[in-house]
Amino acid sequence: MEFAPAIPVPTPLYTQEFSLLGGGICEGSDFRLSLVRLDIRQESDRHMDVLDAITQHLEIGSYREWFEDSEEKRQEWLLSEPSRKHPLFGPDLLKTEEIADVLDTFHMLAELPADCFGAYIISMAMSPSNVLAIELLQRECHIKRPLRVVPLFEKLSDLDAAPAAVARLFSIEWY
Repeated sequence: MEFAPAIPVPTPLYTQEFSLLGGGICEGSDFRLSLVRLDIRQESDRHMDVLDAITQHLEIGSYREWFEDSEEKRQEWLLSEPSRKHPLFGPDLLKTEEIADVLDTFHMLAELPADCFGAYIISMAMSPSNVLAIELLQRECHIKRPLRVVPLFEKLSDLDAAPAAVARLFSIEWY
């Protein structure tokens, strides 16, 4: 018994070979048509590693140490960076495999059609800076239609602090 697609799809599309792109995203070898929107999910620590590499590269300190010191300092920096004219990083940024993986994901999001993606989900989110970090990285990687950012507050202490974190995000004019 052969099954037909649930929605009308040109016959050549579902007979083509598919390849696996970075992050497990499939793309037809002849088409750039997405039948399902995919969400991107990454843990907040991975973004912190990227921002720590960037701030150390810019010689302005350690983002990770700011995390331990002051949420306000992180937010201030994340909100002020988009107004500056210089890029945050270039090809000379020192990258571990994990940092390269995160940045490659953002670059892939910039290259593929925006209608392929739904949300950018942050696992283990703790604070507004987790969301602002993704907004900044999307801008820096030239994503034309940024994905909506969905923080997952998974620890009890983070869940307790979530209403204040979300209220802070909604107080930002462009958010």
